[in-house]
Amino acid sequence: MRLRLFKSWLMVLGLVSLALAFQNCGQGFKVGSEITGNTTLDSITDDKTQCNAHLSPGRAPLRFLSNTEYDNIATDVLLSKRKPSVDAKFIVPAEGSSGFTNTSLTSEPSAPAINGVVVEKFWSAAGSLADEVIASKSQAGSFYSQSAACAAAGTSIAESCYDSIVRSLALKLWRRPVTEGGGQSEFARLKAILKNGKPFDVGFRDLIKALLISPNFLVVAWTPKSALAPGQAFKLDQFQLASRLSFFLWQSAPDEALLSLAKNGTLANPTNLKAEVLRMLKDPKAKRLATVMTNEWLGVQHILEIGLTTVDNATLNSMLTETQLMFEDIVMNDTNFFNLLTADYSFLNKTLADYYGVPFNGAVNTQFYKTSLASTPRRGVLNQAAFLIATAGSPNATHPVLRGKQVAKKFGCIEIEPPPANLDVSLPPNIPANSTPAEVLALHTQRAQCAGCHRVLDPYGLALETYDSRGKWRTNYMEIAGRPVDASGTLPTGEKFSDTPDFMKTLAASASTKSCVVRKVMSLGLARKTASSEDFCSSTKISETNLNAGSKFSDLITDIVTSPQFGMQSTEAP
Repeated sequence: MRLRLFKSWLMVLGLVSLALAFQNCGQGFKVGSEITGNTTLDSITDDKTQCNAHLSPGRAPLRFLSNTEYDNIATDVLLSKRKPSVDAKFIVPAEGSSGFTNTSLTSEPSAPAINGVVVEKFWSAAGSLADEVIASKSQAGSFYSQSAACAAAGTSIAESCYDSIVRSLALKLWRRPVTEGGGQSEFARLKAILKNGKPFDVGFRDLIKALLISPNFLVVAWTPKSALAPGQAFKLDQFQLASRLSFFLWQSAPDEALLSLAKNGTLANPTNLKAEVLRMLKDPKAKRLATVMTNEWLGVQHILEIGLTTVDNATLNSMLTETQLMFEDIVMNDTNFFNLLTADYSFLNKTLADYYGVPFNGAVNTQFYKTSLASTPRRGVLNQAAFLIATAGSPNATHPVLRGKQVAKKFGCIEIEPPPANLDVSLPPNIPANSTPAEVLALHTQRAQCAGCHRVLDPYGLALETYDSRGKWRTNYMEIAGRPVDASGTLPTGEKFSDTPDFMKTLAASASTKSCVVRKVMSLGLARKTASSEDFCSSTKISETNLNAGSKFSDLITDIVTSPQFGMQSTEAP
C-alpha cells in the first residue's frame, strides 16, 4: 500500500522514481590511470607539475545519503530530537572501497538495492519527521515556528507566505533552489501540495514528507547542467560545492551561510572557500568529522563486539573515547594532523591511566584529561588500545599478518587481495619449539608463492608485536618461554626501523604514508576511492606541505577543498 502511495507522491511531484534515479549508480568512475597492487610513490611520477595536467579530476557517482548524514540533517535542519535511521531501521551500510561507508552507498556490491523494504523505511522516516514538526507547532524556537511563522497568525494566508515556505524549505532539504517557471515546475508542484492541505498543517506536513521522500533529498549527485562529452571535466555548481563541503566537514546539509554564498555565486572564490573551512572547523558540528575518522577509518567502533572477556566494557568505552578525543583535539584545536601518528600525549581518565600504567593527575576520575606519555613508548593512535584491540586478529592473541594488513591498508594505502583458493598457505612443517611470530613468518616467506604479500604486510604487523591483544605493552612473549619480542623490520618502501617507537617515527616520516593519509581524507570528502594517478599526484603535493612541523589541520583541509578533485567532476568515461 505504502509503495503505491510513494509512487503517487512521485507522480504528483513529477519526479523520476528512485529506481530510475539510481539506474546509473553502478557505472562507477574511470578517470586517468588506475593505481593497483603495491604501487608506490616513486612508481607514479617525480614531476609534480604534471598533476591534473589533463583535467581529469575524478567522478563520484550518485549515492544515497548515509545514515549519519540523514540523521544529522534531521537534527540540523528540522531541529529533530529523533534518530530516523535507527527508528526506521535503515540498512547499515558496510565499509566501501575507500574505507568509508559513504562509498558503499554508490555502485559497490554492498550498496542497498531500491526495493519495497527500502522505500518503506524512507516513507516511515519521512512521516515521523513530518509529524514531529507539526507536533512542535506551539514550541518556541521549533522548526515549525521558524519556517511557517507567516502562516501561524490567522486563517488567511498570503500567497507570498506559501511561496517563501516552499522556496526556503526546499532549499534547505534539497540543497539547491527549486526550478520555477510554469505549472509543471518543481516550485509549482510543491506549492500545490502545500496549498491542498485543509487546514494548513495538513499541507505543511505533506510538503515536508514529499520533500523528504524525493530523490532530490535522498540522493547526492554531482551532475553537469548540460550534456558534455564522455570523460569531460566540469566545475561543480555553487550549490553542489556547498553540499560537498558540508557533507565532508559536518556530515550534514549546508547551513544558511553556505547556501547564501552559493546563491550569490561567491562560494567558489578561494578566499571565501578558505574562510568557510575555518568557520566550519570551529563549529561543534566538526566533531562529526572526528567521529567518522575514528570509527570508519581506524575501524575501532567494533571493539565491544570482539569478545575480549579480560577487559570490561567500561574500560573498552574509555578506550573508544580516548581515540575520539585525539581526533577531536586535532580537528577542533587545529593542530598538526600527523599528531595522530606522533603524539606523545593522549586523553585519559583514571581507568585508562591505570590501564596504561601512567600517573593520573586529574581532579575527577571519570573525566578525561590531556596526559603526557613522553615517558612511555606509546605514540599516536596506532599505539592506543582501541586500535590495537581492533586489529589484533583475535581476543586472546595477536596475529601480525592480520594487524599488518590493517595498518598497511589504512596508512600505506596497500590493498592485498586474499590468496588464490588453490594456494597452500599452511605453515611449514617442523617449526622449532618456542619460535616467535617473527621467526615463523620468516620461514613461511621462504616460499616464493607467499613471499610477495608477506614481505609487504608482515613488517607493519610485527612492528606492533610489543602490544598484546589487549593493547598492553610487552617486551617478551611469556607464553613462548619468555622469548623477547623483535619489532624491527623494513617497510615496503625500504625504510628500516629497530623497534616499535622507531617504527612510528619511520612510518610518520615516510612520503608514501603521508600521501596515503591525505588520500584517505580526500576519499571521505569526495565519497569515492582515490585511485587514479591524478589523485595520487594531487595528494602527494598536498602532503608535502601540510604534514610537516608547523602545519595545521585546517591547512590540510583547505588544500583538499581547493583541489581540482574537490571542486570539479568528470563525466562518465566511455
